[in-house]
Amino acid sequence: MTMQGDTTDPKGKYLVALNKLSIDRFNPVGPLHPQNHQLIDISGEKMELLYDMPLPLGEPHYAVSIAADKLKPGVRYKSGWNSRTDSRSPYKTRAGREKTERTCDASGKCTVHVYGTTIRSHITPEIIEVTEGDTVSLHFTNLERAQDEVHGFAMYGQNVQLSIEPGKTASATFVADKAGVYPYYCTEFCSALHLEMQGYLLVQPKGYKAKAGGLKEGTTYTEADYRKQVETNIATQQVIDQVVGFITSHNYKDFPTVVALVEDATDQLGFAKGAKEKSEAAAAKKDWNNAMLWANQWWQYQVKTADLGLRAKTYLEENGAKKIK
Repeated sequence: MTMQGDTTDPKGKYLVALNKLSIDRFNPVGPLHPQNHQLIDISGEKMELLYDMPLPLGEPHYAVSIAADKLKPGVRYKSGWNSRTDSRSPYKTRAGREKTERTCDASGKCTVHVYGTTIRSHITPEIIEVTEGDTVSLHFTNLERAQDEVHGFAMYGQNVQLSIEPGKTASATFVADKAGVYPYYCTEFCSALHLEMQGYLLVQPKGYKAKAGGLKEGTTYTEADYRKQVETNIATQQVIDQVVGFITSHNYKDFPTVVALVEDATDQLGFAKGAKEKSEAAAAKKDWNNAMLWANQWWQYQVKTADLGLRAKTYLEENGAKKIK
């Protein structure tokens, strides 16, 4: 194989020899030796071997080459993308909108749709509850916008294995025909907290009825706790405002990666607004426990917004973004 030898624009400097045999080239690893492709410089009077490339299984029948600068690969899908139909998935899910829906037809057959998300380092939902005999359709959207931040999803006992690239929504359907507890987890190493990405499918036996239980009241928050959290939230918002100011003062729309990050950040900030309103409504009633709960949730959405915004800002700084009026 020569470089672009099958095209009208061949590059005659290099050749690749596709060799079945590699005896004496590499350490033997058993009866089956690797194949050996060799990169050879053919530009001079005498051919020069540049590189031995041991390869695993696969007969070296034929290959083609193409110049790397002709490749224009996509590095992420649009959020909620079905890679097989090349369109938005009807099961796309954003952070904070994860849900489980169960419907039954007249014959009593039930289907459970799980709209979930994956992101470093969490699978949402962590617990999925269904009933024995249900048809379960899992739909997971990878919320990552970073390049090559792939997540996987595997479930014990159900023959489910998904590869979920950044932005992609992947689906799998099965019948939960045996009661039990089935762990699921991320199969692609994605971060230092990769092992935190796990959860459980709980398949309840048919006819199961939960027994009544109760909860004991936990921590009691005070007005001072709430005011302190609000101060933190206000300071966090100031950081967000500064980052937004930087992004919008540059030509960020010329960078698809940043546009996607801004879209996700705006989504999270919208959730923050709703949590803020609920927090303030509880505080008006002097319900400090719920006020604190929602103030903390408000802050969590702000943190996600700030993280996305700072990643967008860094991308602009590192890729030559220009300041605009």
